[in-house]
Amino acid sequence: MIQQQRTPLVDSGSKYKLGCERVVVHGKAFARTRLTRILEVRTQEKLWARFQAAEFRALVQDHHVELTSQLHEGWLTARVAKQKELERDYSGAVVGVGKAHAAAAAIGTSKSRKSREKENAHKRFDAELR
Repeated sequence: MIQQQRTPLVDSGSKYKLGCERVVVHGKAFARTRLTRILEVRTQEKLWARFQAAEFRALVQDHHVELTSQLHEGWLTARVAKQKELERDYSGAVVGVGKAHAAAAAIGTSKSRKSREKENAHKRFDAELR
């Protein structure tokens, strides 16, 4: 029986070991596929980030629209309430002015009646004196 010497490049235990050139070729291929995979993952991450940014922008826009509509509805409600209050105040002021005019007219009528009566009394007195 001839003993053959085992070299670590050819055989290492129960598994076949590649030669030095094959290890280099295999390493380059592995590095190339690894780099390709890293680039693919990076591209996917960029797409995912773009998608998330678009979703966030859409969410912000929806929130902005909702907030704007709520503010607008609140403004309309406040405006209607303020307009009713102003109309109530205006009608009260008009009623007050009307009452003041009526009171002034009544005072003026009574004053003019009193002054007419006074004049008539003076005229009668003057007529009796003559």
